[in-house]
Amino acid sequence: LKPITRSNLQKALSEVKEKIDAEQKQKNYLRKFQDEMHEYEQSFRRNFFERVFEGGTSLQKIYEEAAKHGLNINAPAFNLILMCTQKKMNSATATEMEQECNSELMRFFARYSEQCLVFRWSINVYGIVVKGEMDRIDDRTDTFMDSLVKISSAFDGLVGRNNNSFGFGGNTFSGFGRMNNSGF
Repeated sequence: LKPITRSNLQKALSEVKEKIDAEQKQKNYLRKFQDEMHEYEQSFRRNFFERVFEGGTSLQKIYEEAAKHGLNINAPAFNLILMCTQKKMNSATATEMEQECNSELMRFFARYSEQCLVFRWSINVYGIVVKGEMDRIDDRTDTFMDSLVKISSAFDGLVGRNNNSFGFGGNTFSGFGRMNNSGF
């Protein structure tokens, strides 16, 4: 073995530190890019569905814009579920539970991505567009709502069920709201 001088050791350690710092910087950049892309996607979805629900966009433009952004909106019938997650207590445990609940909800939506489109309406309100056949859309929507309540129940009811509490004007929602529509 060759003896190592102090200056050679410092130089080697500096090089390793620089490589680690560069890798960390790259990871942080990638994470920031992914976060920005996710934020853009959520913003697009919210804006897209706001325009759809307002009714001022032509059918052709709706389908063109959806296709351009990879949204599959082809279905004979749609229902909209507005879901509000609510903090029931102020503590670190509640925040952790809220994050776990949101993660479980996102896994649920990912499993059923062919049957629904999800977008964030506001900080704690999600819009879920349920797609399906005209004669089965209500059953599918009820199944989704029951599943969402079941998931929430495992997390101390962070999501409530209230079929009649929804609205677009003041952005004040509680629990679940539902709107029916037979296609765009």
